[in-house]
Amino acid sequence: MADNLLNKASILLTPTAHNDGSMLSIKPENGDGDFQFSRGSAATRVNAQGLVENVQIISSELVSNGDFSQGEQDWSLGTGWSIGEDKAVLTNVGYNINCTQSNVTTIGQYYKVEFTILDYLSGGIRISLGGSATSIVSANGTYYFYIQATANNLVVLQPLDASGTNLSITNVSVKEITDDTDLPRIDYTDGCGSWLLEGQSTNMVTYSSDYSQWSNISTTLTSGYLAPDGTLGATKISGTIGASNIFLGVSSSTTATRTIYARTVSGTGTAKLMSYYQNTNNLFTLTEQWQRFEVNGTTTSTGGLSFYVDFRDNSQTLNEFIIWGAQSEELSYATSYIPTSGATSTRLQDIANNSGNSTLINSTEGVLYGEIASLSNETSSNYISLSDGTYDNRLSIFYTSGSNIIRAFLRVGGASQADMTFTVSDITEFHKVAFKYKENDFALWINGVEVATDTSGSTIPSGTLTKLSFSEINTTGGLFRGKSKALAVYKEALTDAQLQSLTTI
Repeated sequence: MADNLLNKASILLTPTAHNDGSMLSIKPENGDGDFQFSRGSAATRVNAQGLVENVQIISSELVSNGDFSQGEQDWSLGTGWSIGEDKAVLTNVGYNINCTQSNVTTIGQYYKVEFTILDYLSGGIRISLGGSATSIVSANGTYYFYIQATANNLVVLQPLDASGTNLSITNVSVKEITDDTDLPRIDYTDGCGSWLLEGQSTNMVTYSSDYSQWSNISTTLTSGYLAPDGTLGATKISGTIGASNIFLGVSSSTTATRTIYARTVSGTGTAKLMSYYQNTNNLFTLTEQWQRFEVNGTTTSTGGLSFYVDFRDNSQTLNEFIIWGAQSEELSYATSYIPTSGATSTRLQDIANNSGNSTLINSTEGVLYGEIASLSNETSSNYISLSDGTYDNRLSIFYTSGSNIIRAFLRVGGASQADMTFTVSDITEFHKVAFKYKENDFALWINGVEVATDTSGSTIPSGTLTKLSFSEINTTGGLFRGKSKALAVYKEALTDAQLQSLTTI
């Protein structure tokens, strides 16, 4: 029944379609329900494959015959290269005896390069776009890299072993990428896609994944490990328990929220991450799976403004593990990864508003529904609203000041007509929330239960409400900071049975 109820909505947004500057509604299909979206900076998300990636616009395939199904067509083969069974075969191919394709790249542009290695026996190979190249690959598997072209119209498959390389390569792909500043994010951190709307934040760690730039006290750093973004950008750190550490000075407070991705080389063990080794809140259990660890709260004043990976506590058990993606933010909670490479970097606020019109929104009765989760249990207010663009005529669902409180209210001409609150166990978990409004008949439903009612109050005059927004009044005030799996507007007040069905988890 809940799916049928979603079909009854006049506006319906789910995490499905978007383009540059827009979050596209399922209903209506003519664009009147689409949200205008802006951010003005790059941002990352966790994609459906569980990889951390920059949201980008990616071109169509630029390489011709990348699977070699058309034989040598479009490729120029060096000595020792041959084609067989939809792959290029290298037999004792010497150093820089290349396979090339022209008319592909443009100097200065960024590209996603992907390829698959088969039949590996010896040597190594990389793909070069002029002077820039991927890492050297020396094992079977599928690999992808992001690199900037330093030459025009050239893709080079480049063996790099003087004694000869023996392997096969196929599915060679090159696609141009553009870091887009106004592309919305559908995030899969929780395993199920949801719109991700975050506030502004800065990563104060200036080298988030290049640990060779950190101060090193008796540790060994080995690069080239598979990272959470799918590249070979992670680093193995090895040290002596009781003696070793690496650290980087960070221009942030001792109460900043710090995060880092880490995993073991094998097995399970404990490690000190992100702050001074004498802290009591930074000993974590690592496994062979990548996890993002967080320190939230005060660090000791000694070394408090530095970001540590620290072996000096004798209670930890690991003397080597793999790390990637260090971050320090002046927030009470962690947000999505912000990569840096020599300077701090800021991701700006996600803003989504300006959906709807008076024909899609009934001012006199209806339901505002969302399946939503807050990013934190902080006290700032995060709104989803129907309004006429003013504070005087609006209705909202939002997270209000206090601990785990969901609130709904309606105002007419500046006067409150209904105001209801309910405390849930954790606002960072997803809740299905519906606010029914009708003259002398207001109700707040959460997770299949009617949690509050108000039987006295007027509604807004017909034709007044025109905008649906992830904010207080379709502006930058009260911006929503959270996740949404669904957002819907109904032009009629649903029955109790319908509301129970709509909001049941």
